[in-house]
Amino acid sequence: MKSKIRNIVVNNIEYTWAINELDWDTVALKVWVKGQKRLPWFVTEKQFNNPWYFIGQVNEENIEKFQLEPVTPKVVAAAIKQVVDTFGLPEEVLKTMHLSISGDGKVTSC
Repeated sequence: MKSKIRNIVVNNIEYTWAINELDWDTVALKVWVKGQKRLPWFVTEKQFNNPWYFIGQVNEENIEKFQLEPVTPKVVAAAIKQVVDTFGLPEEVLKTMHLSISGDGKVTSC
């Protein structure tokens, strides 16, 4: 998976984000506050069972066992809102926060 840098605006604040594949079933979302490119503001892992890798067609009775929702701008915006609500928005990023996204979309500390 090729990582592509994207921009998003959430509550009138600009952010930059990218996705990196960590494993066949896990991706990392990196988010930077616009203008602070030295360190990501936060990095979060999200399970994503890409049906194109090893899984194939998922039958209906097993679908709840898999995390099939990819990381979309909607997921990124929700993660940013949760992190701002929980930890606030720093004036300057001095250390990257390492978080995780659960199957129900909740962002938690690692």
